[in-house]
Amino acid sequence: MSKNKDNFLKRIEYSFKNILDKFIYKNMGTNFIDQTTNFIKISNSSKILLIRNDRIGDLLVSSPFIKTLRNKYPNTNIDILLSDKNITAIRACQPY
Repeated sequence: MSKNKDNFLKRIEYSFKNILDKFIYKNMGTNFIDQTTNFIKISNSSKILLIRNDRIGDLLVSSPFIKTLRNKYPNTNIDILLSDKNITAIRACQPY
């Protein structure tokens, strides 16, 4: 496919998305979040599976989240599913 055809298809995709967004969200107001809420009930014996199997940046960006998750739930079992492409980046999350 040529680059011009790719750009044309991308513009159609964005136009369709914008129309759909306007239709779905037209009656929704703005929600302001002023406090955190623990909406997921996790016990100390829970098991958590994180799936970060696409790119190395996904895992590196996720490491602060994993650290926060570990600090909040120190006794949970956290497993991470990785692809061959980013298995070497596991060192970024191993301490947690």
